[in-house]
Formats: sequence, C-alpha cells, structure tokens
Amino acid sequence: MCFPLLILNFSFTIRFLSASCTLISIIRYGSANTGSICSMLRKLSISHSVIDTPEQILSAEKLILPGVGSFDAGVRSLQDSSAWSALQEVHNRGTVPLLGICLGMQLLGYSSEEGSLPGLGFIAGSCNKISPPLDSTVKVPHMGWNSLNIQKPNHHLVATLPTPSRFYFVHSYCFKCENPHENSLATAFHGHSFDVMINSHLTYGVQFHPEKSHVYGLALFNQFASI
Repeated sequence: MCFPLLILNFSFTIRFLSASCTLISIIRYGSANTGSICSMLRKLSISHSVIDTPEQILSAEKLILPGVGSFDAGVRSLQDSSAWSALQEVHNRGTVPLLGICLGMQLLGYSSEEGSLPGLGFIAGSCNKISPPLDSTVKVPHMGWNSLNIQKPNHHLVATLPTPSRFYFVHSYCFKCENPHENSLATAFHGHSFDVMINSHLTYGVQFHPEKSHVYGLALFNQFASI
C-alpha cells in the first residue's frame, strides 16, 4: 500500500534545465495524486499534461503512472478507466518511456501480497509486506526520508542524481525483482533491503515519491524527461 503524503516544505537553490521538449503525460485514473507531480514539472519547465482516456495514453510521447492506495484498488481503477488495456498496448510497442511512482511502480510487477489481482507484468517481480526482524524497532509503514543504494551508477536514470541521494517514502509493501542484476537500479534499507528503482527497457519504476523529494526529485524528473 502507498499512502497519501504529508506536505513538506523546502527551499532550494539548485536549478535544473530540462534536456527535452517532449510532452510528459501523467495518467489520472482514480488512484493517483497528479497535482504535486505537475508542480515539480512546472519548476523544471517541462511540458506536461494530465490525461485520462485510452486515446490519450496511446498517443503519448512519455508517460507517468502515479499511484496511492492499495494494490487491488489500483488495478481496478486502471481497468475501469480502460487505461489498463491502453498501457498494455503501449508496452507492447516498446517505444514510449513509462515511469511508475509508488503504487504505480508496484502495479508494474506480477502481483502483491496486499491483494489477489494480477499486476501489469511489465517488470519481473512482486510486492511483499515489509517485515522487519522481530527484535527490530523499525516501523511499518516505511515513512520518511531514506538513502538509496545505487546498483547501476552508470544507468542514465541515476547517473546525474546528487550523491548521496535521499528520497521520501510512504509505503507498507516493497518490490522484489526476480532478476535484480538485470532490473534493479537502486535499493533502500528499512529492516531489510528491497528494490526501490527498477527498469526494463523503457519501463521504469520508483517506490519513493520524487514529487515530494525536494532537489533529488527534481533531478530524477529532469533525467526522465531527457530519455
């Protein structure tokens, strides 16, 4: 599960210039918080729009799939809005970059212990409940700032992130790649290590919320825009 976020206010001085004029389309499907993402993209002067029809998804140049709430509710929302079949068609084409955020990342996998419905199946992996050791003081949900352990520092999505990078998390379930050497870009530790940035071809997922992650989130969105 991914939860709605507290509003965090920061000031910063680092500026990013988007390397791409490509329109980024943010999918609104009933389980998504689009406003904060739009705000971040505006700060970067990245062209973007919020879309909610299959036709718009099929004609998009780049896609962001956000998400908050439970896994099965997210699946049903995508199916009820007809975004599910449109995303499947876009994925099969293999030409459109797609970024899943929080629940949006979890939906890219095969399944989740949180629910019984199948995910999109774009990246080999599934979600499990965060289960800290019995003697641990670690709390669930995993809420707050955490550092990334970059697995592929030369990958284009992470190569220009600030070092070290810290992002804001709010979730109770975590992704486990079946082929981490192939699909895991970064991990984080909260009681145990789990995958928090994943990739397969032009499909990407981040468990954290870049739209709430200050300068680190700006860097990630800027890099996604340049793909």
